[in-house]
Amino acid sequence: MSRLPLLVLFALGLGTTMSGCRGRGVPGAARPDETDTGDWAAWLRLEPVVDAARHHASAPIADGIAEAGALAARGRIRAADARLARLAAAGGDPWVAVARADLAAFYFVQCVKGVAFRLADTEPGVAPPVGARERIDGEDVRVAPEDVSVEALLEGLERALAMQVPELTVHAQMARARVAAYAAACPPNPEVARRAAEVMRADLAELAAAGRLAPDLAFMWGGIQMSEYSGAAARPFLHQARKGGFDDPSLPLMLAIADKDAGDLRAARTWALEARARFSASKDQGLEAEAEFLLGELAALEGDVAGATRHYRAARRLDPRHVHALIGEATIRLRTSGEADAVDFLARTLADSFAPKAWTAETAEAIVALGEGLVLAAGDEPALVQALRDALLRDVDAAPDGAARALRYFFAATLDARLAEYERARGHALLARQEQEGAGIELPISVDELLESLPEAAGAP
Repeated sequence: MSRLPLLVLFALGLGTTMSGCRGRGVPGAARPDETDTGDWAAWLRLEPVVDAARHHASAPIADGIAEAGALAARGRIRAADARLARLAAAGGDPWVAVARADLAAFYFVQCVKGVAFRLADTEPGVAPPVGARERIDGEDVRVAPEDVSVEALLEGLERALAMQVPELTVHAQMARARVAAYAAACPPNPEVARRAAEVMRADLAELAAAGRLAPDLAFMWGGIQMSEYSGAAARPFLHQARKGGFDDPSLPLMLAIADKDAGDLRAARTWALEARARFSASKDQGLEAEAEFLLGELAALEGDVAGATRHYRAARRLDPRHVHALIGEATIRLRTSGEADAVDFLARTLADSFAPKAWTAETAEAIVALGEGLVLAAGDEPALVQALRDALLRDVDAAPDGAARALRYFFAATLDARLAEYERARGHALLARQEQEGAGIELPISVDELLESLPEAAGAP
């Protein structure tokens, strides 16, 4: 089993990093809160769908959806879905398709092989956190009769949209955006992921322009704004989600990032502290590490070197491979103690990271991911890139095996190229290939591709 990525991370197949957001432009979306779209607790009871159905569907359909909502309010999620399934079997009303899609998106706990959602009863009024949902795969995993088909949900919503009834269209787009978001995060294949992400984004854009973003959708749209524009662009939508009662544990962390990007460091710190406390209570060490790292970034911006270092180290205790926290402390050392101290720190820290006790395909992939993360985290600051390169090369000949030496040479060559030291990059790449050939394990790197890119890079201005 594997946890689904947070909505902010899969919104467009984009990852939001704590160290900065892409772009600074402001999107042309409508302002949030133009239309009352209901509070999150009401959505979990299906009340907005019930209210709309009472104006646009028959009384038995509206009453049946209300009964399902009442069951959901008591935590009886599977019974609620069974009630909606019986309504759908009796006539296929489009409002039932909307309600069933919303219920599945709100409450599923497992995505079965990318093709079905598995529901589970819960505490009254509580939906599973976005980041707690799991994907299950494997030959022994079977789709159960009560599991909800993702394809069937989307087909039902397509039929609802084809009817071109304005209020039904809005609710069907809301439901489709929710289902498509999870389909993009848990797809049966990459093509489905791509198409689902496109559908989700298009629906959210239309809903944002019309001012019809429900609290959870405002959260999702805020994630897209953060990925494509900036935290400042995301900020009003994230606050709309919070105001509407959307209470996913990841929201305070996103609000902290947004306020940091907008320059409100005091508010960002308040949100980051809330995020840390919530992740600590839920024992989510990975996200607690992200909150600690963000607190370190805020301390660094305020000039609190000791505080920043303390938070960076706390992040790495929670997640020893947190590359941004590692680079954060290295940056502080570079600026306060000089290059030699930064190189010493990185060399000490990384020596064991590139030398596992046993090489397997999984450890090789993990170390390559670490190296890639370090290169990305170092950014384009020449002194930091240089310090990281020199740390990887420090005592490289003393590394315990050819695989460790190959990877250190490979990423050193990548950093050489970033410094425009192309001949040195070529030399280190050739050493990486030599060590790789005798490593006795296939490493997920392509030295040839790196070498082929260097002549082209060498001719660049």
